[in-house]
Amino acid sequence: FLASPCIARLKSGAIIASMDTHMWYGTENLVPIYKSTDNGKTFKYVTDLTQFFWSTLFVHKDVLYILGATTLFGNLHISASYDEGETWTVPVTLMYGGRAYSYGAGIHKGPMQVVNHKGRLYTTIEYASFMESRNFGVMADFSPAVISIDENDDLLCPENWKCTGFSNYEGKWKEECEKNAAESQVIAGTGAVTETKVKRGDAIEGNVVVGPDGKLYSYLRWKVGEAVVFSIDENDPEAPLTFEKIIKMP
Repeated sequence: FLASPCIARLKSGAIIASMDTHMWYGTENLVPIYKSTDNGKTFKYVTDLTQFFWSTLFVHKDVLYILGATTLFGNLHISASYDEGETWTVPVTLMYGGRAYSYGAGIHKGPMQVVNHKGRLYTTIEYASFMESRNFGVMADFSPAVISIDENDDLLCPENWKCTGFSNYEGKWKEECEKNAAESQVIAGTGAVTETKVKRGDAIEGNVVVGPDGKLYSYLRWKVGEAVVFSIDENDPEAPLTFEKIIKMP
């Protein structure tokens, strides 16, 4: 697969792009880096990074960073480039997870943006695990979180990062999902809702956004046609995410 595309513009005007190259039950940590100096008309291959997957490129204080998992449900890594992607620092582990197809647990994410809000950088990750082999059609459990760091701190120092903790599918989140399922059943005229009819979604690939009210939210894809929304406590970077609602999306 060619997947997880990401793009960032440098201070010089150059554009850096990346993607995953991976296969099921094979390599899941090869990220080629490309560079354009003509505003995206042409790109040239620059280098490969071999400890990243589902990665985000972003620029902070004129330094290019990449943040990603080491593999499917692996560790969370970050690395920096001071020469426009030509060379990179040794990856630093921000959070430990599992290993590919261990069906244990570890980091899941997507190439989502890093948002600077009131002097703090925010982005999303999830903690996930496959209960059994995908051959049995069993999906993974995903628990969303937001990580952040003060814009003036060293991004390559793990101790500087804060995490909200991972939100479990319970409480108001589960209640709202069951309520929506019940309403759908009534509309469809298919009878009472049972536990097996309440199909939970996968809260993954969250996007941190600043709402019209100036507050921080994380929007995650949840089901076909639905997204789940959490609010973020900007005064306490380690406070748990607060479930807000499930909304209809195209």
